[in-house]
Amino acid sequence: MLPHRWEDVHYDHVEMIVRGCPFLCGLDLSNCVRLRDNAVQLIAEHLGPRLLKSLVLSGCTKVSDLGILSLCAHAARIENLELAGCDRISDISVLELGSAVLSSPSDSGSSCTQAQDGSTELMDSGETLTGTCMQGMSRSLKSLDLSHCTRITDTGIKGLRLGATQLSSLNLEGCYGVLVSDDGLGENEWEDLDEEEALGDSEVEFSSE
Repeated sequence: MLPHRWEDVHYDHVEMIVRGCPFLCGLDLSNCVRLRDNAVQLIAEHLGPRLLKSLVLSGCTKVSDLGILSLCAHAARIENLELAGCDRISDISVLELGSAVLSSPSDSGSSCTQAQDGSTELMDSGETLTGTCMQGMSRSLKSLDLSHCTRITDTGIKGLRLGATQLSSLNLEGCYGVLVSDDGLGENEWEDLDEEEALGDSEVEFSSE
């Protein structure tokens, strides 16, 4: 039986759900603060290859890049992924979400081979690239919530932009490491952007007698 308090949910409860309901298409585990990467890996391996399209892990503060990389490797059908407040997640996860499509064996002129360490090697025009995914979540991902994931920077978002071509909703609220560099803003100054734009091009003149 599941506990009545979300903060009491742990790995054994997730295992019971995953093994008892193997064809879930959506799972909300928000604010289950005891969950770790091993629970996310269990979800990825058992639900990811089947019908899982929506996963909510917002507030699961012990989930790190290891758990997200496991999702990238197994859950190629996910359309909605919510990771708000998962502040252990870094650009490593975001880059993998965006670049997973690069290691697809269906890419033109490319072929994949399995390395001894279990990773995937992509052979393309004589160049070898190593990735962790055979099928990228970037093919299906449409909505991504990364709000208050404070370790994410421009580097991760740029990689996501290049690979996640189906993405239509992205929440970066509170991601202060992501800068509006195109406008030449400094760190954390983007919060004042709306106020500055509201002033427009109006000029104020002060005269002294």
